[in-house]
Amino acid sequence: MIRNIIFVYLAWCLASFGIYLSGYLVPAQGGLYLPLVLLSMAAALFAALGLLRFYAKRVEPAIGDRHLFRIFLLAITLAVFFSVYAFEAVTGLTYDMLAVIATANLLFFASILGFWMVFPLKRPAEIMPLCLVAALADMISVTAGPTKEFSDSLAAYYTGGEVGLPPFVDFLLVKIAIPGQLMPVFGISDWVIVVFLSAAAWKFGMDDALVRPARQSAAGNWRFWLTFPVSCAGLILALLLAKVSGAFIPALPFVAIVFLAVMMHRYPKMRRLTSAEIIPMLVFSAVMTGLILWRVTL
Repeated sequence: MIRNIIFVYLAWCLASFGIYLSGYLVPAQGGLYLPLVLLSMAAALFAALGLLRFYAKRVEPAIGDRHLFRIFLLAITLAVFFSVYAFEAVTGLTYDMLAVIATANLLFFASILGFWMVFPLKRPAEIMPLCLVAALADMISVTAGPTKEFSDSLAAYYTGGEVGLPPFVDFLLVKIAIPGQLMPVFGISDWVIVVFLSAAAWKFGMDDALVRPARQSAAGNWRFWLTFPVSCAGLILALLLAKVSGAFIPALPFVAIVFLAVMMHRYPKMRRLTSAEIIPMLVFSAVMTGLILWRVTL
């Protein structure tokens, strides 16, 4: 298993460095630069999904219900995270190489945590209230909570010429390589939810592929490695809307909504909520929606 874990880090780092170094071969003002950037973004996303599937097949089965061992692995990823942060905070130096390693570490952390989160689930229908709670909590955080403060600090840093040490939240962003630089694309919490939803779908034998559902039972089938999960489609939709509008748009609600819309249509068992689940969900939704509207109108 250790070799498989090392492979996750190495694969991401080597792919990122290769894309990054291509910036020295293609001029930033050339006609090939923009297509290369778009291709790099797509390649990075599929690399992350490929590593998620590699983790699901090669690493997660070795962890299983060994919860203490899982906590140990999470502790190691947190130690790597804080080591990178401490180095940059103490020295004042920032290196793209460290940022690439930090992103690989975040992706591995998200995989460990996301798969762990599915253990308490007993029925597919339990996914819906969890998605609703996560989406509404994220929206209230964006309007008046920590996420709003984080986004403001990030905006000030990146629009101010990236002078000095990045804000702490910058270390929680997944950064992908494009030619000659790194680009922050989304927060680690968004990827944790993508992992969680895919892991939940696999646990209950549901296919979360956006198109041409793959047979999960065929572990060696090439389709398993190339399928595109619906939750990731929601993530891309949020990123595109943010790019077009120029505004900060929380990705987590889009991830949850797109996943639920497709999977509840595809699998009726996801809609079979009990009254004990429906009533608290409706009350929570009403309260959280009221808080969001109240904060927006202030």
